[in-house]
Amino acid sequence: RATNNMTRGLIEAVVMTETGPLRLLNTHLEYSHPEIRAAQVEAIRRIHAEACARTVTPRNDSWGTYKFTPSATSAILMGDFNMKPDDPLLTRLAAPFEDGAPAFRDAWGIVHGS
Repeated sequence: RATNNMTRGLIEAVVMTETGPLRLLNTHLEYSHPEIRAAQVEAIRRIHAEACARTVTPRNDSWGTYKFTPSATSAILMGDFNMKPDDPLLTRLAAPFEDGAPAFRDAWGIVHGS
């Protein structure tokens, strides 16, 4: 069935902080189509797990596109998730990873105890 969905994306940047590299991820998830939004959540989880894996098995430093660039297991995921607080997809987004990658934690819940 046709919906009013639109192409969405995820932007990732690594910033160097006093404590080391930090990955910043910003997204705007699908509003109109829950199945597409679920696929986007899985893609974010896969991207995070892959970035964490790169910290365990870093690349050789070389030239050009093979030049080493820092990565980190520390990440902040932000954006418009287009979900209500009780949406099961938020639970999935914050679920533990089987490979040991650190799970996303909800800053609002940490600060406000919810």
